[in-house]
Amino acid sequence: MLVADAEPACRDHPDAIDVAAFGPLASVVVTDDGRERLSLSDRRHRLQLELRSGSFLNGPVILRYDIQGLRTLRAKADALIRLRQVRAGKRLPHGPAPPPFAAKRLVTVLRAFDGVQAGASQRQIAEVLWGEAAVERNWDGASDCLRSQMQRLIRTGKQLVDGGYRRLLGAPETGSGASSPRGESERTAGGFVTG
Repeated sequence: MLVADAEPACRDHPDAIDVAAFGPLASVVVTDDGRERLSLSDRRHRLQLELRSGSFLNGPVILRYDIQGLRTLRAKADALIRLRQVRAGKRLPHGPAPPPFAAKRLVTVLRAFDGVQAGASQRQIAEVLWGEAAVERNWDGASDCLRSQMQRLIRTGKQLVDGGYRRLLGAPETGSGASSPRGESERTAGGFVTG
């Protein structure tokens, strides 16, 4: 989730964001501590932004984003790009595709899981993935690294098949419901709804 501070702005400022302009995509939740969370959602994709200070509810604002650290930098940068696209009038884009190394790992995970489903042993799957020579050298060696990696791949594949793919795609957890948590109010472009 992006975090920002909001300052009032003129409607014609080139960087101004007015929640009303997002129409039915936008809802603002006010938490018990008075913070506001903007959610832009087309029911398939969602983008969220929390304010540390200021308000979306009093007209156009300029946002000053809080981006700290390196671990979450890419996700926050992608969220900012998505916000810019929606503000420019484009439809709400889904989250970014996984980076190439993550996509390659996902392919390996699914290949390993498919092997298990087809009845292959872990060693046979390893031979398909990394080659017979590599498995011959490392399977029964001093380190159980290759076996452990195979077990992790299979475990991850099972988690994906058992519903973990929803989290991967950025979908909400099942059974989470659409209502606001207790103690929060929701204001949409169409009016005020108590959660």
